[in-house]
Amino acid sequence: MTIDVLPPPSAALVADEAIEGEIVTDAPPHSGPDTLFAPLAYDGAVQPRAVYLDPKLLEDNSSNVRKNLHDLDDLKASMKVVGILCPLVVVPRAPELSEPDDLERYTIVIGHRRKYAAIALDMAQVPCWVATNPGEAAWLVAQLAENGDRIGLTPTEEADAYHQLTLLDWTPEQIADVRAIPVARVRQSLQLRALPQQAQDAADAGTLNLEHLAALNEFAGEPAVMTKLLAKSGSEWGFQHAISTERQKRAYTAAKEKARAELVLAGVKITGKPKGFGYHSVDADIAHLTTTDGEPLVADQVRTLPGFAAFIEKVGSSAKTTVYCTDPEKLGYVRRVGRRPADAKTEAQEAAERTHAEFVAALGAATEVRRAFYTRAYGTAKAAKSQFPEALRQAVASRFTLRPVPDDDAVYTALGGADDDTLATAGEERLRRSLVARWIAAHERNLGHTITQTWALDRTAALWWLDRLVADGYTLSDAETQLHQQLTPTPPAVDGADEDDFDDEDYPDDDIEDEEPDELEADDELAGADAGSDLDLELTTVLAEPDLVAV
Repeated sequence: MTIDVLPPPSAALVADEAIEGEIVTDAPPHSGPDTLFAPLAYDGAVQPRAVYLDPKLLEDNSSNVRKNLHDLDDLKASMKVVGILCPLVVVPRAPELSEPDDLERYTIVIGHRRKYAAIALDMAQVPCWVATNPGEAAWLVAQLAENGDRIGLTPTEEADAYHQLTLLDWTPEQIADVRAIPVARVRQSLQLRALPQQAQDAADAGTLNLEHLAALNEFAGEPAVMTKLLAKSGSEWGFQHAISTERQKRAYTAAKEKARAELVLAGVKITGKPKGFGYHSVDADIAHLTTTDGEPLVADQVRTLPGFAAFIEKVGSSAKTTVYCTDPEKLGYVRRVGRRPADAKTEAQEAAERTHAEFVAALGAATEVRRAFYTRAYGTAKAAKSQFPEALRQAVASRFTLRPVPDDDAVYTALGGADDDTLATAGEERLRRSLVARWIAAHERNLGHTITQTWALDRTAALWWLDRLVADGYTLSDAETQLHQQLTPTPPAVDGADEDDFDDEDYPDDDIEDEEPDELEADDELAGADAGSDLDLELTTVLAEPDLVAV
């Protein structure tokens, strides 16, 4: 057949063009047919030629990673007006695959959508660039270069394409260089192939991004966990909370296995926690025992002796190892004063303490996610400007105190807060941003008092802040939701309620004032602590204050 050879392409053709109703940016070295194959031409000899071809004679590429041509209506409308501004890229079909006729056939490298749009419009010919033996890798990279930033490949299609390149000995670094994208994105995309179909479908549906998929990949071998995480994929921060929770569980499991291995290697007898341990069992924690001379017992010295053993239990998110003596009196050890079994905590008290410790640990895990939200939502100058009126209002017209924060406070610095020396000569924008950073850091420090130094908590401010975060797009974790419920004031009792229906212990005497500690602890030991007074188990009791500060 006769092939009409096109003149050399104009500069405009290989620069920015409106292609298929879209814009293709001229981003060297991958713009236009001339440069499309440049990074893949091993000897620099690849020179495409321009021709007009019948679209019906163009064969689809079996390696085409695109599974769906998408809606062609916009493309056809554009082609009716301006035609095909960017030629298709084709390669000659192998002679042994050609039909037994005199028509020369070609295989499409890029341009499948343009081919089918041209056929639908009854176009007799379409402009094509004919490349000679570009190789399989060139075909794939060409498709990615064309489709990656336009009517893009789905995440799974992109992952499949990258995988095909790796089978051709391409490294993630090489793929990233040709695609002009970060290497991390290529690696994350490749990881998608290892995830179950449910995760891949969520990625294609747009409910999971590559960062989420990278986090999911940590749990690829745990189907039950994967299902639980995917159920949270509809909420950015709900998903982050779920990931944080599962990481915390995994960290505990790893810590437990490590502790167990250390005990085994040391030759320590390992048991479960004895029934009634600490409140009516004979067994005793060595921390509560001394020798007859009053010397404390050292775990490393006694744990392998007859009559001693150890157990591992979960305390919050950590694994605690307890070495104990099976019968102190029989073996000649002395219990510390006040540590007789009859004086110890009840089983219900210990269970409540464990529950509270787990709640506190969950609040700690939520803190990490919440601080990431601060950076995402409030970490720019524009965001600080929008938050400034409320921050200023609370600074000058609220009983909530913006207490000073250290210059190295993580939240303050992450949000652009400046040190005092800088603020001394700072302009309005820096001052505004630093005030907002201090305001947010102050509220975060107040929330921190739900975990430590609970006497310092401003309950009303904490409740207001949680509501503010939700209004700004944050999703509370389960622990934060429980905290919100505990901070919410209880509605007044219905008139006429019989006072005898309530236990006096539920309503402590208002005349009894809490004593502020003489010396403040830097860090409360909420889980498993042996304090002189009982541990407050309910946050509503721990944090109860008669005078609430309005924000």
